[in-house]
Amino acid sequence: TSVFEIQVEQFRQWMVVQNFTISTIRGYTASIIRLQKHYSLLPEEISEFQLVNFICYLKEDLGLSRATMRISVAAIKYFYRNILNKTALVEKIPYPKKEKHIPVILNGAEIRLLINSCQNLKHRLLLKIIYSAGLRRSEVINLALNDIDRPGMQIIIRQGKGKKDRYSILAQSLLYDLDLYIKQYQPSDLLFYGRIKSEPISANLVRWAMGQ
Repeated sequence: TSVFEIQVEQFRQWMVVQNFTISTIRGYTASIIRLQKHYSLLPEEISEFQLVNFICYLKEDLGLSRATMRISVAAIKYFYRNILNKTALVEKIPYPKKEKHIPVILNGAEIRLLINSCQNLKHRLLLKIIYSAGLRRSEVINLALNDIDRPGMQIIIRQGKGKKDRYSILAQSLLYDLDLYIKQYQPSDLLFYGRIKSEPISANLVRWAMGQ
């Protein structure tokens, strides 16, 4: 096992203890591995100028988005502070400025049109739950069949924003599609599963259904 592999494992364990999400751990780890491969040096051998040059490379050569670049910068800062104890080295490295976009907010008629034009039963039910219950993408992805409380006409959202459980309404208007979906897809644990029942649907599929 190389020195760098040991550092990466220490980094992973540190994030696990800090209760980072699996996706954040994967993203941060991938960013540090990419940095090391780019220079073929141990992270402690990389200078401040080289770190800035690497971030510039992500933007100009790889064409990565601001969001992906911010993940890389956050990963580098976190790694150098907590694994290498080199806070001063990364203190001056700036985060890429946030891109300003006007959010697209659909009105009631547009939401109904989006849902009614959706022919796929799974996608239609997914949209109905998102818009009627006010769920985030990550919340609907992790929704379990047992989270649907039909007698109480509510949905339990577990470990939502702030890692807190909360409740939302179960709209009467989606019960017909819900019954059809359960009969056709026969979910056992996750309500919306991926290629196999033990895996959730992808965030990209949810994003596509919302933007179709």
